[in-house]
Amino acid sequence: MVMKVKNCLKNLGIFIILFLVFLYKDLFYLIPLKLLNIDYESLSYNTELLLSIVSSLIVVLIVVIVYHKYLKEKIIDYKKNYSKYLDLGLKYYLVGLFGMFAFNLLIALLSPVKEANNEVLVQEMLKESPLLSFISASIIAPFLEEMLFRKSFGDIFKNKKLMVVASGLFFGLLHVIFSMETPW
Repeated sequence: MVMKVKNCLKNLGIFIILFLVFLYKDLFYLIPLKLLNIDYESLSYNTELLLSIVSSLIVVLIVVIVYHKYLKEKIIDYKKNYSKYLDLGLKYYLVGLFGMFAFNLLIALLSPVKEANNEVLVQEMLKESPLLSFISASIIAPFLEEMLFRKSFGDIFKNKKLMVVASGLFFGLLHVIFSMETPW
């Protein structure tokens, strides 16, 4: 029992450190800019986005170093069971797509706010810089989110149902808190 508690606290500590690195990832480029006396406000949108991607890649590297054994096991397993995972992934994708459609419809009907702030920001990014936005929103962000909210929470909570609820609530809460303008 003592070992389980120690292991849980260790995993919680790893999550907190990785989460803080993720949350403050922009410091990886803001500090060098400040040291070089470069005004962040004078940078172009594409330069800002590129710097953000570079800082996100630094976080990806840190996450890969921390979870390299786990990732290696998963890659080997994926190679062995590729067709099973592809079939399962397609089924979950379709269920998720339908669920997203249904919940967006429900939110649109019940909420006075027609578009979430997070959604507006993503659409603006796509208009300004499609390639960099695609890399950021479709490759880097999902990897970091999966590792932080699925792997880390899976290590902390051994009960899968509790892990899904806790990680889902925390993940959703972060999206709401950082884009909240109204209670809706």
